[in-house]
Amino acid sequence: MKWALLLASAALAADAVETWRFDSLDKIGGHAVKVEGAPRVVNGTVVFDGVKDALFFDVHPLAGAETWTWEVIFRPDVGGAAEQRFFHLQEEGADTRMLFEIRVIDGKWCLDSYAHWGTAGQALMDRAKLHELGKWHAVQAVYDFPKPSIARVHGAAVGGGVGLMLAGIALFSLNDALGKWLLETYSVGELLLVRSAAALILLTPFVRQAGIAAFTRAVTSSMLMSTFSSRSLAGFSSSSVRA
Repeated sequence: MKWALLLASAALAADAVETWRFDSLDKIGGHAVKVEGAPRVVNGTVVFDGVKDALFFDVHPLAGAETWTWEVIFRPDVGGAAEQRFFHLQEEGADTRMLFEIRVIDGKWCLDSYAHWGTAGQALMDRAKLHELGKWHAVQAVYDFPKPSIARVHGAAVGGGVGLMLAGIALFSLNDALGKWLLETYSVGELLLVRSAAALILLTPFVRQAGIAAFTRAVTSSMLMSTFSSRSLAGFSSSSVRA
């Protein structure tokens, strides 16, 4: 798969912006370039073969940044491997790294954005959001903790990461504590009814988007699993009594 890379831009917390225009094999963004393979400059953009071609830099535009936005304009051409990495930022001697990759699905592609720091890592990908090959695209990754880390294609979010995960953990802990407190006044049945009704109300927009047929299948599957679990438990209790 051939690649054409036009522009890479990094914005740091203090409104400092560094832009690299890929229109040369000598210097890009004022930085010297180490060339590997045989990339070419065609109509003001660098074209890679997707196999052996690469450009290396002795500078990391996001090194030391606590919050940042990283954007790349590129064109993935038709053909080649189903999994391709086209941008890799990593400090020398450190495991902290940020990647942009694509996954080709049914002749189209989706973004796979990944950030790794310390012992933690966060991948953002949505295989349902597919884009055309052979056209120019703008992809972006935003990290502004404690807000969710987000990856975008043409401004449309692919997903949120660390912030959403922490918010989910906090809400789960709050829900658990609230449930224990309410059990001092209400029965388990009353509490389950209220929780289930509240969850259904919150999930209504997602049910509408997925369709009533998909929701019905999920409910039926859940009921069958519950029935199977109940029968298995009853059989186990019966066997225990006979023993």
